[in-house]
Amino acid sequence: DGDNDKSNSSIEGADQAAAATAAPHPQRLGIALSEIKTAELIQREEQKQREAAIDETRAVQRAEAMLRDGTQHAIHYAVKGLVAVSVGSAPLNTGVIEECKKLHPSAGGEEIKEVKDARPRGEAANDTGMVLEDTLKKLICKVVANGSAPGPSGWTGEMLRVVAMDKQSISGLSCMVQALLNNWFADSDEEEGVRQLMLASRLVLISKKAVDGTPKGLRPIACGEALVKAAAVYGNALIGPNMSKIWAKNGIQFGVAIPGGCDTAIHKIQAALDADSECVAVLADIANAFNTRNRAAIARALYNCPEAQPIFAMFRFAYGGAPTSLLVYGQNGKHVHTQESATGVRQGDPLASLLFAISMEQIYARAKNAGGAEMNSVECVAILDDFT
Repeated sequence: DGDNDKSNSSIEGADQAAAATAAPHPQRLGIALSEIKTAELIQREEQKQREAAIDETRAVQRAEAMLRDGTQHAIHYAVKGLVAVSVGSAPLNTGVIEECKKLHPSAGGEEIKEVKDARPRGEAANDTGMVLEDTLKKLICKVVANGSAPGPSGWTGEMLRVVAMDKQSISGLSCMVQALLNNWFADSDEEEGVRQLMLASRLVLISKKAVDGTPKGLRPIACGEALVKAAAVYGNALIGPNMSKIWAKNGIQFGVAIPGGCDTAIHKIQAALDADSECVAVLADIANAFNTRNRAAIARALYNCPEAQPIFAMFRFAYGGAPTSLLVYGQNGKHVHTQESATGVRQGDPLASLLFAISMEQIYARAKNAGGAEMNSVECVAILDDFT
């Protein structure tokens, strides 16, 4: 019995020793699992980078092919394709939706009423006249049909071009554009219903990145209906040469309808710095500028600018009523969020840059003159919301 007890004790001790040897220390196990997870994450990240490199290579090849083939709007299509691959839209999650809401502040009832009640004076309130079929056809083919994403209806500029090129359809299309451009629905029972249908836009949330590639917020782009774009583009074309007269008054804005405006602005700033060694440049970039500009202020500035008369009625239709809908879609075209557009101008609207620039013109002029007579040598330059 004694020998058996010793034998059993020896066996149990050996088992315990084996178990102790087989069972790894909890800390070492945790380290091993952590290293495995890290290795897996690195592999996934490397795989993503390889896939991104392949996508970028293919995008460059597609862009080069477009330029070689000489297709219409080749440069436009090529740039859009490259930007889509290198930037892309933001993945939709709760944080992105909350940031989207912050970028589109609500408007008070008084502001909405003030915009709606604002009116141009005298003959400036008259219609812009007939929409010429040939002119409309050219603008749709050259400007609207440029590869831009469609609005909620799915109609693209290319689809509208098919209608414009059809002899039996162009007359009806011209009438619809004229109705929008001249706001034939003003003060009617149907006005608000038409506005909500025609101005609903598909909102694309583009990821903004810093120079080092880190996330830097969102850029919301509203993809409106092609028919509304056609009316806005026609209105811009009617202003035509008078556009430069608007900016010539103060000589500050170079970001709208001025050929080579960005280059001119850069050379003007550099020339001022080179002319005086004590001269400094102060740069101001207005945060979320387009979405936060007061619409009543835009209306007042616009209606005091006679050169912009062709878009007076279109502005009232586009921005002079209740907030309109910006629709955010997720994967497989599923609608995930509706954002109200209540302030500012919609980025993606062909009128947006002009309206914003007109509304800021006097503010920039006051900034230039704020120093008094001794500050006459101050040079001020603006590219939309970038003011130097």
